[in-house]
Amino acid sequence: MKIAIYQINTTVGNFKGNESKILKGIDLAKRKEASLAIFPEMATFGYPPRDLLDKPYLVDANIAVANRIAKQTTKDFGCIFGFIARNENKIGRGLFNAAALAFDYQGDRQALELVAELRQRGIDAVLHDVASLNPDETLTQMIKSDFLFHELTRNKVWAT
Repeated sequence: MKIAIYQINTTVGNFKGNESKILKGIDLAKRKEASLAIFPEMATFGYPPRDLLDKPYLVDANIAVANRIAKQTTKDFGCIFGFIARNENKIGRGLFNAAALAFDYQGDRQALELVAELRQRGIDAVLHDVASLNPDETLTQMIKSDFLFHELTRNKVWAT
């Protein structure tokens, strides 16, 4: 399995520019036949966001970028990137400094089983409709590896 790890220079609030850098990295990772691309904390929003987090329209823009990035995934290629997520539970703070594990999934039984397993290991997984997990695929095997579960559990990953 090939994993592409990117350290990009993001700009706070420059959603188009940050998205462009992430998409260029994804394109390069796919051309190099990587199975996974990893980007830094708050890659969509830029760091540090400070009081810009008080502006709901900027949080919305960041989430829109995250959803567009997630649509670049396939059944053989996924990515992990940092973004700002809303706390839908209304308990605790209103926003999370989150990581998205984005992969292509169609809501099939295998994907639902993976989500259940992630939750049992302490990961709050929120999956959006982005296509099919096959237990024999490299990305599925990598997600289920004990090492990655340990890292994801420690960081409380959100999947989109």
